[in-house]
Amino acid sequence: MNEEPDMDDAGSRRSVLVVDDAPAIRMRIGRFVAETAGLVLAGYAEDADGAIAQIERNPPDAVLLDVSLGEQRGLDVLLHVARHHPEVRVAVLSNFGWPAIREGFLLAGAEAYFDKAHEFADALDWLSALASGTPATDALFSNAEAKAVG
Repeated sequence: MNEEPDMDDAGSRRSVLVVDDAPAIRMRIGRFVAETAGLVLAGYAEDADGAIAQIERNPPDAVLLDVSLGEQRGLDVLLHVARHHPEVRVAVLSNFGWPAIREGFLLAGAEAYFDKAHEFADALDWLSALASGTPATDALFSNAEAKAVG
């Protein structure tokens, strides 16, 4: 199921496409985006084909992307965005927290990579930074430093 909300009220807010095959994750992130000043939900996609189609119709400012999309791969979406829409920021949110997978996605063009089990809040912080205009990676480094100190 791929859904697109009404974009009439988008204004200057940053648009976010949520790509995940788990409906509960899509809805949770979608609610966060909808409730965060400065963000607007560009839509949902549950697979790579749906995500790429939405990106081609109306490129969002950012994509929050799962690694595994049923029978399809999030990497295909990331590579498409990197090749055709390099201005679109991509963060990965996945159950696969292994360093090799994280590094591969970062090398392929993801701005950030979050483990769903341990870094979900950091993914939401990334979205909040996007909304505020703060470079998201700077906000994450600051957050990580604060956690290490605190």
